[in-house]
Amino acid sequence: MGQERTELTDVSDRGSSPYFHGRENELNIFNTILNASIEEKKGTNLIIQGSPGSGKTALIHQCGGIASQKGWDVFKIKADALWDMKEFRESLKKENLLQFKDVTLKGEFKGIGASTTVYWRKKSILKIITSLKRPTLLMLDEAQHLGHQLAPPTKEAERVVTKVLDTIQNTSLKSPVVLLSAGLGTTMDIFQRFGISRTRVNALIELGPLDHPSERNIISDWLIKHAKAKGPINPWIDAITKETYGWAQHIISYVSPAVTQLQKHNGKVTDDGFKNMLHQGRKNKDNDYERRIIGLFSKELTLLSDLLCNTLESKSISYEDIIKTLEKGFDQEKSKELFQLILERGVLNEKRGYFNTPIPSMRKWLISHFSTKKNEIIESLYHGYNKTTEKN
Repeated sequence: MGQERTELTDVSDRGSSPYFHGRENELNIFNTILNASIEEKKGTNLIIQGSPGSGKTALIHQCGGIASQKGWDVFKIKADALWDMKEFRESLKKENLLQFKDVTLKGEFKGIGASTTVYWRKKSILKIITSLKRPTLLMLDEAQHLGHQLAPPTKEAERVVTKVLDTIQNTSLKSPVVLLSAGLGTTMDIFQRFGISRTRVNALIELGPLDHPSERNIISDWLIKHAKAKGPINPWIDAITKETYGWAQHIISYVSPAVTQLQKHNGKVTDDGFKNMLHQGRKNKDNDYERRIIGLFSKELTLLSDLLCNTLESKSISYEDIIKTLEKGFDQEKSKELFQLILERGVLNEKRGYFNTPIPSMRKWLISHFSTKKNEIIESLYHGYNKTTEKN
């Protein structure tokens, strides 16, 4: 199945959004960490993890804006900057200092003055971290790449990463350094490999769906502020929220064609535009699910979908049950490897040691596309209906 793209180029399917609402608890945690780091002159590791499309990139962009407006120097880094000295130095050059004109502070935030020239010399990663003259936020997106086979590429590189994370976490610094890492649901497990345990990390944020008011506000901003909608727009917002479940990626899947339809008719709300928006939004959502299963075997997806079929939607599944199910088609080692890939792809999400699909609609999509038992369920429902009608 091909991936269809909408005509719009300014409604991105990934990254920071011009419209941000909600996540107050997460932003308060981040703000508390910045203030504590200033007072204690210590570094901090903050990890945000969640399934693909949960809004991690938009959240760390907002965090970066808060830090910048509080007077921190903010840089984006890639995973290899944690062991590659040249990459780290390049990341912290003055011209790479990030500016955030689209982020507005809400609430009480204590600033520390305007930014000055970035302190950078040809030193090792650890020397740079321990001698920075200004509070510095390092933003690492897609942090799960640290767990890939060639990241880090050598045992020595692994030792460097471990030392860098430990220095940020446990060393008194001239100026605080916060490493803000965002990645998939496996990210915390990857950091544990480098000595940062769940009990030692300063904060771990498990990112779920947006709350309903925030979801509606974001959709409303896209349709009214961006597309200049004219007319009753609440039915569009109601219809979109019934299909997006507060999931940031799905919001974009629907607002993108919604904006296209509204702009096509100069902002006028039309019945055809409404139907076309829903049709294209559902296609975009299906394409997102298709992207998630790239690299997975159909046999594996069938086994998993059958397990979901046999489990109530409100119930989560244990690791042991998932591995046992996969072992019906693969050996134990391969089953464990495939399970990790399922997590990395965001097909399943962990919560308190148990697993389920992160979005209800994804569960239905998997069952409808891969389960061998879907026909049995339909047939049982059909027979149940017939028996009821016979009695009546």
